[in-house]
Amino acid sequence: MRTVALAAAVALIMTAGGCTSKTLEIESDTNWSGAVGSTGSRTIDGRGNRSFDIDPSGIVCWDFQKQSEAGRLRAYAKIHTLVSADRDGDETTTAAFGVVTGCTQ
Repeated sequence: MRTVALAAAVALIMTAGGCTSKTLEIESDTNWSGAVGSTGSRTIDGRGNRSFDIDPSGIVCWDFQKQSEAGRLRAYAKIHTLVSADRDGDETTTAAFGVVTGCTQ
């Protein structure tokens, strides 16, 4: 009886969306610059890999550009739930001064 009640509670929480969080993941071996936001954007500059918490309930978009000719830049939203971690808006570039864009909702 307890197992059934626990399973029902977990199912209810998961369908309500209360256990979802999102992070914007940037993977790079070079300098990059860009913006992320939903209603208002913020500028972010960096080098290498970074991770940022983003709004789990709204639409969030981003665009980043490599600041070099060489190297790789990848950006995507990682959606964390109790049972999995999915990716959204996954894009990669190796082009000189290449750009990656994406959105998640």
